[in-house]
Amino acid sequence: MENYWVTLGIGPWTIARAKPELTIRGKPVEVAMSGRFAMAQSGHIELELIEPPEGPSIWNEFLEKRGEGLHHVRSEVENPDAVLATFKEMGIDVLMSVKTRREHLLLHGY
Repeated sequence: MENYWVTLGIGPWTIARAKPELTIRGKPVEVAMSGRFAMAQSGHIELELIEPPEGPSIWNEFLEKRGEGLHHVRSEVENPDAVLATFKEMGIDVLMSVKTRREHLLLHGY
């Protein structure tokens, strides 16, 4: 985070610990411990650094297969259920969904 702040001017960073509710490939997964998540704004873009919790997740699958790097790009939508239904019609399923709380309950689909 310091490198992003000093070198690129991205920050300040908000750091949170969370034990998210995960669903992977349609099945609920119990997370044993919390992960660390750091967020910062750069213009209209939110950057998120993830230190995933131990155990199954597509974050850990990505790290094991490819190492560190860009994992996802997030987009906020008015009607997530409609967007997910459209993707399903196109044959694109959600690999993992995450329920977290910031100011309110958020659902992320990967």
